[in-house]
Amino acid sequence: MLLFRMLTTHAHFEAALAAKASVAVYRNGRLLEPGAPLQLFNEHTVKIRGNYYFRDECQFESCQQVRPASSEASETG
Repeated sequence: MLLFRMLTTHAHFEAALAAKASVAVYRNGRLLEPGAPLQLFNEHTVKIRGNYYFRDECQFESCQQVRPASSEASETG
């Protein structure tokens, strides 16, 4: 299952960085970066694939593969 999350707080970015989640970047509804792991971030910018994006100008969405718990998998399978 894929888990999508808008990254809006420092904790969201920390979690995406730790999980090496793929992050897409949008500005004004236009896709700028289709998705790659974060390289670094601070309160003003985010770096992905060597490109810097301003946090106050862009929206960031993480996508992470999540495996269901074994009890959930047996109930649905």
